[in-house]
Amino acid sequence: MDGKSIGTLCSYEPRIATKETFEAALREIGCGDEIDKPLEVVYDCSFDTNRSRLMFDFMEELEGFIDVGILKALMQKSLLSARLKGYRIVRTIIEIGSLEAEHFYTKLGFDIVEQKECDSYKEIFGRAGVMLLAMEF
Repeated sequence: MDGKSIGTLCSYEPRIATKETFEAALREIGCGDEIDKPLEVVYDCSFDTNRSRLMFDFMEELEGFIDVGILKALMQKSLLSARLKGYRIVRTIIEIGSLEAEHFYTKLGFDIVEQKECDSYKEIFGRAGVMLLAMEF
């Protein structure tokens, strides 16, 4: 807006952005072996991400621009590009107990598909586990 970035939406295609490419990117930005244990826990307490589904990883708005439709506009643009590539379902994973994120995604039309509670996840990240949400578009 007025030449200023006020929102971010990160999405990826699991058929392209694999665990290996993710781990290589983490190492490229300076993460070392200390990331191995948290990654192992994340992978153990995760879902089978169908390669034919688009994944939303995170969304964020700049302070002062919350609730003005920025994320909805970014989401619509991303979904249009995804539809042109043949995608029809988008998924996201959030932590159990992230009520604000859950409310936001359900307000956008996502439904909770599955929940996975993991003691190891709670031990490292302080949340009971993760939830998988999905939306057809």
